[in-house]
Amino acid sequence: MKNLLICLSLSVIFLNSCTTRVVSANKPYSDTKLSYGKTYTFFSNNGTKITLNVERIDETTIYGKDIIGKDITIQKSEISKINKSNTLATVGLVVLAIAAALTIPAYVKNEPIGGR
Repeated sequence: MKNLLICLSLSVIFLNSCTTRVVSANKPYSDTKLSYGKTYTFFSNNGTKITLNVERIDETTIYGKDIIGKDITIQKSEISKINKSNTLATVGLVVLAIAAALTIPAYVKNEPIGGR
């Protein structure tokens, strides 16, 4: 039961933490860094956070839809950073955490997995 609780806790942490920073203070904005149809999390200079599926980009504005389908526009000059979710890495980390939580205690006790 303890292992299951550890696995679930790690899964929740990993599912919320696997993102790639696309734009930040060290990585300046460029239109080539965003892809149409992909979902990104935009952070504005005033601290607001918007998750947006990018539909169109022009010289000054990014257009898209939020999670509920509402049309949103973001001025490029207002963006402080952009993150992109990395689903494959998240799944890999969750599987690795579950495997470790099941096998390490059995290895330490020198008994088969699920042994008593």
